[in-house]
Amino acid sequence: MNRHIFVLSLLGCLCACAKLPSTFKKCNRKQSDFNDCFFKAVEHAIKQLNVPMKEIGLPNLDPLYVPQMSVGAGNSAAAFEQNYNNITLTGFTKNECTKIEINFDAKTMHVECGTPEILMAFDYEFKGRILVLPINGKGPGSVTIINSKNSLTFKFEEYVKKGQKYMKVVESKFKWTPEKLVVKLENLFGDDKALNDNINQVFNDNWKELNDDVGPSYDEAFGKIFGSIANDFFGRISTSELFAPNFKRCNRKQPDFKECFFKAVEHAVSQMTISMKEVGLPKLNPMSIPWMSIAVGTSAAAFQQNYENITLSGFTKNSCSKIDKEPGRVDIIKPKNVLTLKFEEYKKKGKQYIRITDHKFLWTPQQLVFILENLFGDNEALNKNLNDVFNENWKALYDHSGPNYEGAFEKIFAAIANSFLGKFQCPNSSTARFLFSISTSLFHIVDRFYLWKLPHQARHLI
Repeated sequence: MNRHIFVLSLLGCLCACAKLPSTFKKCNRKQSDFNDCFFKAVEHAIKQLNVPMKEIGLPNLDPLYVPQMSVGAGNSAAAFEQNYNNITLTGFTKNECTKIEINFDAKTMHVECGTPEILMAFDYEFKGRILVLPINGKGPGSVTIINSKNSLTFKFEEYVKKGQKYMKVVESKFKWTPEKLVVKLENLFGDDKALNDNINQVFNDNWKELNDDVGPSYDEAFGKIFGSIANDFFGRISTSELFAPNFKRCNRKQPDFKECFFKAVEHAVSQMTISMKEVGLPKLNPMSIPWMSIAVGTSAAAFQQNYENITLSGFTKNSCSKIDKEPGRVDIIKPKNVLTLKFEEYKKKGKQYIRITDHKFLWTPQQLVFILENLFGDNEALNKNLNDVFNENWKALYDHSGPNYEGAFEKIFAAIANSFLGKFQCPNSSTARFLFSISTSLFHIVDRFYLWKLPHQARHLI
């Protein structure tokens, strides 16, 4: 008899696009440590599935409930049809994973985990032959899978629904390799307890042969089960939500909101070593500014300053690596930075958003170090002397020109904030969950902030 498998009534239909729970970690495809981040995110998510998360299509994984499953007769020892109802599996959240990876080019996802013990309890109905004995029994039963090494591979494709991109599993393969199976089946032979116990003992003494015979059918069944679970999840969560920047969220009503908000902003800034166009955020380390002009100072810095191709490095970390010599550079040593953004809420297409209406940026450095080349052409001695004058009198220069720099940068940061905030609607107060990444009051202290790759033009007005 040909082997066949039916997996019935697993999950309901898909719903509209949902958001990941705030307890789930996110990984941006572009981040340098994506593979490590993805491993930790999936492992962390699995351990939380001891409760169902219906809003994102994920069932309780510990125990996992399967209403019905049928497995065709094996070819040798297990030559009987197996029909199961009310199956529960416990133990999956205690997985210890060794490999979790996704390949967007090959469109595959692969997971390898070890599980100390999986208990599968069920109501069964068997019909056929066990060894030479005819069987037609039904009742409660269980199989305990000891120290199983489990591997799961999804092949997926991406598709667009309502303007959003989603993933869909088109092929799934599951395999578990147990160290041992313990079988316990009641009522195999009705009231003949002695024969029932003997057959259970035969199963347990010959578990390896039993697994070789019917194991592939179970692998195929559970491959379909996990593929169905994955598709219910992927059908609700867009890829832009799945692989968006890993920003922390804070509830306005939570008692530790200020502390949460502080950590969320700090965490968001640290990730901005890559651009995040999907949320309107540029790369912050280094940050590129095409041009900037600073007005003439009133005394020592009485010259017009025009800058092009500016890059700023240091915003996302507390220390910087060595930077090679460039045409112009200003090192701002241990600045204390304060950014204040005043905002208002407004409606666009019936949805609530936030926009910046006023801004203020202040930085207070411990020291400025100027390295400007070609101020006087090939006259290196004069060029060096003037750099020395700038560095010896940096405080006076800062007092005169600092406010102009602050005015320029506060506009830059406000523009970044509005680009980001314009892409996310603000939930109403009843929902009270809001994703923050640009602070209304951001304090950031670094050991050294570099304003570098700064070709300069100066017109002396004295």
